[in-house]
Amino acid sequence: MPMMHSLSVYAILLFLSWPFSSVPLCASDHLLVPGKPLSPGSVLVSEDEVFALGFFSPSSSNSTKKHYYVGIWYNDIPECTVVWVSNRAAPITNLSSVNLAVTSSSDIVISDSNGRVLWRTNNNINIINSSLTTAISVVAMLENTGNFILRSLADGAILWQSFDQPTDTLLPGMNLRLSHNMHPLQQLVAWKGQQDPAPGVFSYGADPNNLLQSFVWNGSRPHRRSPVWINYLLRLYYMDMFKSTIYMALHHAGDEVYMSFGMPTGSFAVLVRINIDYSGKVTVLSWESNMSVWRALYAEPEHECNTYSYCGPYGYCDNTEIIPVCKCLDGFEPRDDKGWIVGRFLQGCRRKEVRRCTRGDGFLTFSGMKVPDKFLHVPNKSFDECTEECKSNCSCVAYAYSSMSNMDIDGDDTRCLVWMGDLIDMENNAQGGENLYVRTYVLQGNLRKVKTIKMVLPFVSSLLIFVCVVFIWAYVNRDDTRKSLLNWPTRFKIITGVASGLLYLHQDSRLTMIHRDLKASNILLDAEMDPKISDFGTARIFSVNEKQGHTNRVVGTFGYMSPEYAMEGIISVKSDVYSFGVLLLEIVSGLKICTTSPSTHSHNLIDHACSLQRDGMLLNLVDPSIIEGCSPDEADEALRCIHIGLLSVQNNPNARPLMSWVVESLDNKAIKLPQLKEPIYFGYQIYGSDGLG
Repeated sequence: MPMMHSLSVYAILLFLSWPFSSVPLCASDHLLVPGKPLSPGSVLVSEDEVFALGFFSPSSSNSTKKHYYVGIWYNDIPECTVVWVSNRAAPITNLSSVNLAVTSSSDIVISDSNGRVLWRTNNNINIINSSLTTAISVVAMLENTGNFILRSLADGAILWQSFDQPTDTLLPGMNLRLSHNMHPLQQLVAWKGQQDPAPGVFSYGADPNNLLQSFVWNGSRPHRRSPVWINYLLRLYYMDMFKSTIYMALHHAGDEVYMSFGMPTGSFAVLVRINIDYSGKVTVLSWESNMSVWRALYAEPEHECNTYSYCGPYGYCDNTEIIPVCKCLDGFEPRDDKGWIVGRFLQGCRRKEVRRCTRGDGFLTFSGMKVPDKFLHVPNKSFDECTEECKSNCSCVAYAYSSMSNMDIDGDDTRCLVWMGDLIDMENNAQGGENLYVRTYVLQGNLRKVKTIKMVLPFVSSLLIFVCVVFIWAYVNRDDTRKSLLNWPTRFKIITGVASGLLYLHQDSRLTMIHRDLKASNILLDAEMDPKISDFGTARIFSVNEKQGHTNRVVGTFGYMSPEYAMEGIISVKSDVYSFGVLLLEIVSGLKICTTSPSTHSHNLIDHACSLQRDGMLLNLVDPSIIEGCSPDEADEALRCIHIGLLSVQNNPNARPLMSWVVESLDNKAIKLPQLKEPIYFGYQIYGSDGLG
């Protein structure tokens, strides 16, 4: 690949590079010279005192067996943050006789008093004769950038540097090799555990087949894919408090292409780093000195939905929602409806209609997208040429285009991508992203002739009149036809499906999610009458250890709100349990929550159900349109559901069951239901409105 020569490229290299000052001949605490090894308890400190190098142990103080390593960490911050480890695969178990030294053979080694080498740089410098042995003089130093280098004093050449052997952290000015023309690819490799620097299963690096994207790998499997580069210089993050921007760039160095990140020269001094942790999350971090914490500026994957191909073919993770959720592209539908209800999206989506490719095909534009994986990069194409490249090939299902400005690394400042197979690993973002153009096929075959249309037109008027009459008749007879379709097995299927979906939100998802507006209109039924919980616009996310929250702005629908939420703004999983109880009673009875009963002097459906329960007449609550067709077992099942519904709408949230118990009790009739206690409900007439905004 040709070298870059534009002024802008040199500017990038300037702020991403580090100065190599002349090596002083006197000893210093940032130098390691032959004959003066570094022992445990001593450290090398960079001249600006930002970084330190020495022996450390990541094990907790109460660990029975400690392992020790030689590493580099930030010297002047209270939180020990290690950025590089030498012997991560060969821990030291005994510090009594170990040291780090520069040898006469121009090597850096960790060895013990018995001469056993635990780690070395392996420079393999060939010594031709004894006269050269004395001529070659080296020194190791810890630079202000955090780079530990071994340098020849004769000509200043770098013989070895830690920046060429990255562990789990990328520092400003550090190059990560993306191409492998002459040298192997480089990767950041996560620690095995929080206190174990050994190489873990997660790594971060380039796509070996393409320079335009990077991956987080779980072993050899993709775990997370970066967006495809839309330029060779990207702004990662703008830090308002420092008025500085963090940039990432691709650039040439010799025969290879590297990725670097950093801030422009003259920016406010701030500690930043990119790290991959043992869970596989890649994070851009900055040190907040006023709070003494590392703040995450950017992280991926941020949600489970952002992991590689989580939403399957033709599905995408919609990050514009409060909780990112999988959706199908327009014109597509889920392959596995039941799987999508319970959060299994791997089968993805399929076209709603199978159509054939013609020259008349168009393209639907999806903006703000992270474009799919498995693309073909077509060089030297304009936007119109890229469009034609896809349009003229029936195997092409989508394309994307970006101008890479004049900062090219291969003589081509265009980026035309086309897709010939399934579209996988897509996301939609509120900010950022790019346009993805997806092919929309048109029907192929003979068009209807004009004379055929003329023959049909005379019948249209009479047909419309007939349809209108049928529609009016159907509308009048809809208060019984619709109810007859919802027999008891179907209603019970809906009840258990909603319960399972709610259990997933409360317990099985990575973070607890409270829906806050569970009601009949937010339950969608597919062709098989399988329910789907929808409209998460008011949902609230809870952290792992958070059990209850409070809000001054109550949102949702009166009648379905629990009393503690409606009156005091207290939110918990029991808020959704209450809403589920109301919904359950509505499904069994066929009545709305706002239903009153003059005969029992009840104010709403819950009050009505309680009155019937006190009188031992709960069976009267079951919808009359289905009770005649119910078997004795089904009638008992309906009564059991009413009992569970009344338990779920109790005034005291602590008295309401969890959804895990509800699901198990609906499934297992052998579970004995607890007795109902008074008062079951709160008597405020706050039902009937469809929300508070």
